[in-house]
Amino acid sequence: MKKLCLNTMIAALLLFILGCTQKQSDQLTQQQNDQIKKEIKALSDSIFARANKLDKNVIAQYYSPHLVVVRDTAVFDYKAWKMAWADFMTYASAVNWTPYKWECIIIAQDLAISSFVGKFEYTMKSGDKTTIDPIGWAYVWKKLDGQWKIIYENYSGVHVTQKADLK
Repeated sequence: MKKLCLNTMIAALLLFILGCTQKQSDQLTQQQNDQIKKEIKALSDSIFARANKLDKNVIAQYYSPHLVVVRDTAVFDYKAWKMAWADFMTYASAVNWTPYKWECIIIAQDLAISSFVGKFEYTMKSGDKTTIDPIGWAYVWKKLDGQWKIIYENYSGVHVTQKADLK
């Protein structure tokens, strides 16, 4: 009986949350939804392009200082993720992101979730090459001071590394 009551309370809470979210989303016109998706898609494409050029400043431009990143079993805050990204870019000699599928859900006028499935390949200066195919990536975007910023990121995939030949 207690389990049924708990399940009922959880179901009611989820319906309430989804109901409130749906009302916020319904207030946006199709044109507003399309505009938000267009803005976030352009930012996502810019992140991929800048990463492919080994840009160490990607985190500073696109991410909120209130960021939380979940990568496999590790959790990073903004400062740690910015430092990890800069370190990675220092030791990488090539990066290639190839999105296969991109989606975006608008939650509210200032909140959206985007995700993609694709391939991520990188080569380190040591010659080691890693491929993650497929990789799943999700961003939660929040409009802060008129700009879309990533406040949450989650990604996972199976890393396959080919070690450089040592001669």
